[in-house]
Amino acid sequence: MSPIAASTGNGGMDQKQFLSELSNIQKSLFDHATNYTKLVLGIGYAGFFGAWAGTKGNLRPVELVGSALLICLSLFSYIVFEIFQTRFISQSAIDLARTLSKPGLEMSALQDYKERTGKVQERYFKWWNWIFHFCAGTGILGALILIYAFIHSLVKMIWR
Repeated sequence: MSPIAASTGNGGMDQKQFLSELSNIQKSLFDHATNYTKLVLGIGYAGFFGAWAGTKGNLRPVELVGSALLICLSLFSYIVFEIFQTRFISQSAIDLARTLSKPGLEMSALQDYKERTGKVQERYFKWWNWIFHFCAGTGILGALILIYAFIHSLVKMIWR
């Protein structure tokens, strides 16, 4: 196998520079998407608990406990998933650092790394599919209970 830096092309950029630039672009896109998602979810959970805390005196016990339970389940499962995601990213980064630090780095070493992480990533995506639907489902149900309770309380206030 030939070393990565042996090939030049792409407007004077060698293959190693090209791969590095491509990796930086991909990382930047992923980081922006991840940060946006976390921001929206954080605001959503904080907003729910703010609304819940501010109006819990007007909620019936079943509405109070039901909505809080569903949102807590959603939040808890999301946090647990984030912990596992952090573990996966850390392990992948350590594995990549070890792969890149080997003397005489060849394309086959990167291909081996890609295969190792690809298998784990496939399991990660399957779990994310389940976790996402659970988080979204319980979160939406909890919010719908709270919205129903608000409407119910408002109707009672108006028709008195």
